[in-house]
This record gives sequence, structure tokens and C-alpha cells, in this order.
Amino acid sequence: MIQEEPGDEAAAKRVLEAGAELTGGVSGAVVGLLIGGPAGAVGGAIAGPALVSGLKEVARRYLSHREEARIGGAYLAAASGVQERLEAGQEVRSDGFFTSDNGDRSDGEEIIEGVLLAAQREHQERKVQYLGYLLANVSFESTINAYLANWAIETARELTWAQLVLLSAVGRKDGPRLPDIEIGVGASSWNSWGIHRQLANLGYAQREMIHGKSRKTERLGLTKINLSLTEQELSTAGDLIFGLMWLDRIPVEDVRGVLASLEQADPKEAEALEDEAALDSD
Repeated sequence: MIQEEPGDEAAAKRVLEAGAELTGGVSGAVVGLLIGGPAGAVGGAIAGPALVSGLKEVARRYLSHREEARIGGAYLAAASGVQERLEAGQEVRSDGFFTSDNGDRSDGEEIIEGVLLAAQREHQERKVQYLGYLLANVSFESTINAYLANWAIETARELTWAQLVLLSAVGRKDGPRLPDIEIGVGASSWNSWGIHRQLANLGYAQREMIHGKSRKTERLGLTKINLSLTEQELSTAGDLIFGLMWLDRIPVEDVRGVLASLEQADPKEAEALEDEAALDSD
């Protein structure tokens, strides 16, 4: 276990207060309860101490104010997610994930640090809240071992905010309706081209987090890749990230904005793209 040093609690409180600026106001009493109160306030007798010590370990480092805000924001989201699942009658995993018999750090402590460090370095601050949700959900799912949890953290770190929104668009059941387009086809501005590229990166022969049902041509009966966005669904990998990060909670307004960018047309940019295409064909 991590050995505390004088000032750890004050550093953790400072990080949480900075995080409240990013995720919304949290009272001083709540901040104090999260770091100094009973373990049940942050996840029960098993996960609670690991969550608190993990925060204090990261908080004692030299951090800029924005780094403190991102770490604190992820922790607050994680604590909120844990508390939500506890109030729903669910139990924190008790498979030894948060304990260690030989004096080394537990898998859980390493995952907590991994998530908080990912949040610290994340310049796309909209992702921070969902990194916290990932930590909360891993704390309950005994089917997610350390290897898979580390893969999820690394994948979440690599994906852009737009890609998380796109996964939300494909996986959520409450809309909005996906546009009737083909992935990578019809981009008419640099903005729409960029979103198409990020969407394509989620699909076949790349991250393979989304896929469409196979189609067969009427003439030859050959299977070909289905690039229709309206027929895409999450793969196993996409579904895992969607579920662990609670991507269905991404605001519908954000989803609509990214989907609109797929079809966005700027006349000047469209003309520039056409000119480049003409030069390439010469």
C-alpha cells in the first residue's frame, strides 16, 4: 500500500476543489467526505481506501492547475459513478482486485493511477468525466481483469472526443437518427473529411469497434464491406468501451453536432478539395 506523507490530504483536497471547477460545484463538505470520511463514501470497504490513496499518491506530485482540475474531475466522476451503483444495490467487486498479499500494489491501485494519469494528460477535457466513469465501472465488474482494464484505459486515451461521440451515436438507443451516408464518402469540407476519417478509424481493418452487416452483390454473390452508417453497430470492443465509459450519457446535442459535421459543406473548402483531387488525377 502507498505510504501517506504529511500534506497528502491537503493536496488531495486541492485537486478535488480544482476538479469541481471542471465538472460542476461540489461542496467543501462533500470534498472532505471523499478524502477523509468513511471508506463507504467513495466505494465501500474494499475499493474505498484504494481510491483515496490513489488520489493522494497522484495529488502529491507537481501539477499545474489544469492538471489538478482534470485529475479531480475524473475522481469526482468516478466517486459519483461508484455511489450511483451502490445506491442501485450493486456490490463492489470482491475478487482481490483491490487487495495484495505480498506487499506490492494491487491491480486496482495500478488501474486507479492509470485512469488519473490519463485524465491528467488529457487535453480534450470533455473526456475526463467519462474516464472517471470507466474507473467506477471497472470497480464493479469482476470479469474485467487488469489486462483488459489497462487495454480499456489505453484505448480510451487514444480515442478522440469526436470518436467517443461517434461510438455513442452508433450504440445508444435514444437517437438521434444516424444520417444516411457511407463512411468516408461524400466529405465536402475539411471538417467533414476529418470526422469521416475518425469514423473510418473506428471501423473495418483499423480499430474494428464498429461494423456493418455483410452485403452480397446481386450479380456475383460476393461479400463486401457494408459502409452505410445507418447499418453500423458496435463490435465487442466498441460495446465494452461504450459500457465502461457510459457513453450513452454523452449529451444528445454533442451527438447531433458531430453527426452534422459528417455532411457539413463549406463552399471554399469543397472547391479546394476538388482542386486537389483534380491535381492528383493528372
